Amino acid sequence: LASRVPYMTLPGDRDALEEYEGFFGMPSAGPGKPWYAFDIGAARIFMLCTTCLLDRRGDLQLSWLRKELAWSAASPQREARPWLLVAGHRPLYCSMEQPTCGREATKLREVLEPLLLEFWVDLYLSAHVHAYERTYPLFNKTICPYQHRKLIRIFRRPCAPVHVVGG
Repeated sequence: LASRVPYMTLPGDRDALEEYEGFFGMPSAGPGKPWYAFDIGAARIFMLCTTCLLDRRGDLQLSWLRKELAWSAASPQREARPWLLVAGHRPLYCSMEQPTCGREATKLREVLEPLLLEFWVDLYLSAHVHAYERTYPLFNKTICPYQHRKLIRIFRRPCAPVHVVGG
């Protein structure tokens, strides 16, 4: 199947980075930096290494992400690709496992949420907990304000990304 169907991967929590990079030939920021972005249809997708965000490579990846999001959110690029999606193995919001849905999610929210909000990212995709969960647009554990009889506005120009765990 993999020889006939294109796919893009990101490293999980149990992947040895050297083996992952040798096995999956994904575009990346360089050796030991398994994060990248690509376009598909009307979307720009940013693939992150959430394990790297929790260790010493976090600042390097965040610097790359800020630069990429700023470029993608600029007017000509956003008009061509109006959907910005960020994907990472670990979720920012989930309700099941500890420490994944506890201190790890809290740490990831601290470093990622300000960027997701600043650049109007539409969707954050994750896995790790081997379950399906989704949220309304959410920032700082708060759902976007509800506007009476205008629920559709929450999704047309949300205050924050929708979070999906599809693990």
